[in-house]
Amino acid sequence: MIWILIVALLLLSGWFWRRWYLTDVREMELRERCKTLQNEKKVIFDFLHNLGDAMTDGMDLDYMLQTVLNGAEKVTEARGGIIYLLNPKTKKLVVEVVHGIFPPPFPIDDATEQKIMTQWDFLESFLKTESIHFSSQSLIAQVCREKRYLWIPDTTHDNRFPKFKDDSMRMKSMLAVPLSYQNEPIGVLALANRIDNTPFRETDFEMLKSIGEQASFAIHSMKTYRQLMESQKLDADLELASEIQKILLPRQSPKIDGFDVVGRNYAARQLSGDYFDFIEIDADHYGIAIADVSGKGVPASIIMAMCRSILRSKAIGNTSPSEVLKAVNRQISPDIKKDMFITMIYLVINKKNHEIKLSRAGHELPLLFNKKFGDTTEIKSSGLALGIDEGEIFDEVIDEKTLFLDQGDTLLLYTDGVSEAHNNLGEEFGRENLISLLKNGSSVLAFDLLDSIVEKVRQHSEGQNQMDDITLAIIRRI
Repeated sequence: MIWILIVALLLLSGWFWRRWYLTDVREMELRERCKTLQNEKKVIFDFLHNLGDAMTDGMDLDYMLQTVLNGAEKVTEARGGIIYLLNPKTKKLVVEVVHGIFPPPFPIDDATEQKIMTQWDFLESFLKTESIHFSSQSLIAQVCREKRYLWIPDTTHDNRFPKFKDDSMRMKSMLAVPLSYQNEPIGVLALANRIDNTPFRETDFEMLKSIGEQASFAIHSMKTYRQLMESQKLDADLELASEIQKILLPRQSPKIDGFDVVGRNYAARQLSGDYFDFIEIDADHYGIAIADVSGKGVPASIIMAMCRSILRSKAIGNTSPSEVLKAVNRQISPDIKKDMFITMIYLVINKKNHEIKLSRAGHELPLLFNKKFGDTTEIKSSGLALGIDEGEIFDEVIDEKTLFLDQGDTLLLYTDGVSEAHNNLGEEFGRENLISLLKNGSSVLAFDLLDSIVEKVRQHSEGQNQMDDITLAIIRRI
């Protein structure tokens, strides 16, 4: 009987010892698991903290991408990693950042493989020069295009990966996640081979997906910020250019005995392709010009500035408007794009006898209001726009008109932004309205007449954006 009790006690103590041992082992495993989770949690928090710093530290995209890849490699203990970003214009995925040993995800020739194995620093530069087309069958392209999450624990029998001679060059395990924002592809984040040579685990995959989501938002935000900064800088540059351009236009009207002269320019955008100018030729002569450069924006404003500079250099001391325009055309034609040109009217006022000589280079016909008879005529003269021909045809066709204005007569020069201004029905302002305004404004100052014309053009175009520059010059005999 006592032996039965002893055996029972031994069995019972063995059971209790086994339970205690298993409990202790389980507790140790839980502690290790908890420690691992805490380490992973710390790595994740460190990554998010560093990502936040990268996004606020000057909004440097390269630095932020480095931070993302470093964090992804640390979390998954990957041997190498890479980030491709999609160029929307070329439709190619380009390597922005690569760390460690990331085997080329496409076949390469033996010479390149040998060079990489002997010079590992060559791998990074090689990958950065080899883009992948968005529409290709490459795994990287598929991940980006199809927004596919890729977890391949073992690539041994996977024919999608190239087989390299050197073991260190082989892709043994791979993770890849798409980078996208609001369904728009941005790029791909991929990792290759764990440091301990074990396959990537499911937890590695889940963490990389989380990192990819955070990185996508960060990249989108940073690109948006960069575009905003570039736009603001461009706006500032355009504003500065606009101020400089305004300086190039006359600040005040010239004082010419016997004449009331005024000019004005209203740009459709920050920069104007229209131009007017008053030039003192000599003690007895004054030049007045109005011009319109084809096109709009920066290119037109640059051509306008060139034209102004050349005209002023050729006008001094030369009282023939046709000869001045010929000289301007010869100098500007070689430097102007084939699809651009300049229309211009240039006239010279003789302050002694009040004679006006006028030449027209393809510009809108000027209007002359005769106060004595109350009628308006177009001053017709032949001429080709500047920049179309380098001289032979231009010099042949341009002519020179001589005008004598009586007291109260008004000469109006304008660009097509005035006559072709549209209303919401698509109707142009037209020359008839200009003729009517000239007649009705014959008794007011040239300055007030100009303001009246501009106001009527704006009323006509009410509700429509100003599509073209508006420039006018008025010369009235007093």
